[in-house]
Amino acid sequence: MTKITCIILSGGKSSRMGEDKALLKVGTKTIIEIMIDKLKPFCNEIIISADNVEKYSKFGYKVVPDKFKNSGPLAGIYSSLLESNSKRNFVISCDLPLVSQNVIEKIINTNSDKEIILPVTNGKYHQLCGVYSKSVLERAEEILRKEEGGRGEEEKGRRGDGEKWRKGEEGKVRKKRNTSVKSLLNISEVEYVDVTSIAKENEFLNMNTVEDFEVIRQTLV
Repeated sequence: MTKITCIILSGGKSSRMGEDKALLKVGTKTIIEIMIDKLKPFCNEIIISADNVEKYSKFGYKVVPDKFKNSGPLAGIYSSLLESNSKRNFVISCDLPLVSQNVIEKIINTNSDKEIILPVTNGKYHQLCGVYSKSVLERAEEILRKEEGGRGEEEKGRRGDGEKWRKGEEGKVRKKRNTSVKSLLNISEVEYVDVTSIAKENEFLNMNTVEDFEVIRQTLV
């Protein structure tokens, strides 16, 4: 098995959870520690993508803050790829702590020349759990810079409308801050790997709410 860099995306704001999701505990370990243990057998290095460097440095791995702020997971992927020592990188969000080593191994060992390799279950692909090559860096940066420039112009225009911007349009501006990884997928070579047969129930459950965490906690204990 060829080992690669593993990148854990922990930069979300956890607004629906009310606290940092990656630091929630299941038994004696935090979610991020559980994920680190799961990834270790496959990695030459582990990178944690998070803006709070001090908070995450205690886990003993390189912590990389976003170079483009308020731009969603694409900014975390881009910034971490820049710091990675590997051409190929396995990227996973801390929102997906139930993803099994079987699925991780399947994706990492998929023989493909494509730049991005993503798992598919029941016809749905999972963009924050897959292999990303450093060859996508230039395109990711172009997307992020374009979105950053667009936000600046849009915010300037909304503020010019005064009360209308503050009361009625702020949500639209904020929504644009969450740059979509799909923009990168649309202009990259992507291999989709069906893992439905080896994925367990709730394997790709996205941990966003307290209810989600309770399902995850009961599954992991």
